[in-house]
Amino acid sequence: MKLKNNNIRKGGYPEVNWSPLLKSYIDFCNYKTIIEIGVQYGETTKDFCEVARKIGGKVYGYDFFAPIRYYGPKYPITPQQEEIERLIGEHYFLDGTCKLTKVDTHSDEFSDILKSDTDGCIDFAFIDACHSYDGVKNDFEKVFPLLSPEGTIVFHDTFSHAGPRKFMLELYKDNDGTFDLVNLPFGGGPGCEEYSRIGLAFLVKRSYLTSEGGVINNGHDDHNPINLRSLYNEEVEWYSDQLKDNK
Repeated sequence: MKLKNNNIRKGGYPEVNWSPLLKSYIDFCNYKTIIEIGVQYGETTKDFCEVARKIGGKVYGYDFFAPIRYYGPKYPITPQQEEIERLIGEHYFLDGTCKLTKVDTHSDEFSDILKSDTDGCIDFAFIDACHSYDGVKNDFEKVFPLLSPEGTIVFHDTFSHAGPRKFMLELYKDNDGTFDLVNLPFGGGPGCEEYSRIGLAFLVKRSYLTSEGGVINNGHDDHNPINLRSLYNEEVEWYSDQLKDNK
């Protein structure tokens, strides 16, 4: 039996349908400050706006909004910022749910704008702009210092594009112990079209290991209850051992 391909979106662009995954993840974590670097057609941005409105969050999108034809002559040129805002939904801008900013993310100006928009604290960042190694690294270095203790950065095209893939390898090698990196490389799954195996990578802070709290149910170990103080101490000890500066 041939399975239905669920990874071609209604617009017809040859992309894996990653937006529902990220939208659900933001909802699950109740992230309030959401940024997207690389808006393109605004499709993912619209999904972010939907969940942001539900949970009382805000979406900030950054791009240089230049007309580009990404996928060849049969696909449309990326629209200007005003048209993207219309496609996303003007009501999201009128009520303050979304803000798009035209900016070169390599500039010092971008760092200032990012800090101002987010008050220096980002809960969720989707990095999907320049796919060169230097481009991904630049965006990460701008975002990571502002990432909240419980925050997440998601990188796009970490399987299919050489620049992001190389940067993921660098993060694996140079992990200072403060975050986990989970790679979801295969997109549409075995047997799907090659382009559909684009890859997403989730970088998540490890701050819960130093929280010394959080367990609300120890009842599943009635016959051999876990000593929570010992558990929290072991977590802190493990975390300290992971930090490169302590090795």
